[in-house]
Amino acid sequence: MAACLVLAGCAPERVVRPQTSREAGLQRELLFELNRLRANPRVYVPLLGEHKKGFSGNRKYLSKHEVLLTREGVKPVDGAIEFLKQALPVPVLRLSAGMSRAALDHVHDTGPEGKIGHFGTDGSSPGERLQRYGKPVGWVAENIGFGDARAQNMVMILLVDDGVPDRGHRKKMLSGRYRHVGIACGPHKIYRHMCVIDFAEEYIEKVVTSPDTDP
Repeated sequence: MAACLVLAGCAPERVVRPQTSREAGLQRELLFELNRLRANPRVYVPLLGEHKKGFSGNRKYLSKHEVLLTREGVKPVDGAIEFLKQALPVPVLRLSAGMSRAALDHVHDTGPEGKIGHFGTDGSSPGERLQRYGKPVGWVAENIGFGDARAQNMVMILLVDDGVPDRGHRKKMLSGRYRHVGIACGPHKIYRHMCVIDFAEEYIEKVVTSPDTDP
């Protein structure tokens, strides 16, 4: 999905299911890997070099009995390697609680239905979901990855960007424009697993006030 400029707005309160401990652990690991990539893009070059092994046309043989069907074969892997060799370090991302809740909304909304894409079943866009829990300022964008529950592999999937003509996922992960991130992962009906990563230039968390308990 292309980045979009979000205007400030308000949205009704929503009930958010908490992450499981496994999902929360993956969130931390994915944040670590994203910031490791941004601090030193070349760190993923040898990992992608290993990933190139086992390709035959559009098929990547993971084992004797497991084959991954790709759209473009090894071409986008080579493209990602060259991209990383030329990429410059950018500032690390700050994890946002509100942005992560917005990402988790999309996981819980689309994962059980087996849906893909950036619009929720209620028609909400990434920017609209971010406005539920705070105020995004400037540009926002969203990456969604499917199929692998390991943080390092999820980053590689988004770097390779197989089948995505503009390679937008890899560009967003290494864009210095974005300084704040929200991350949430969970099960997906068709692809078994999904992660939603929301980016923003700036994000002002919504202040949550406790109800008055005085008699």
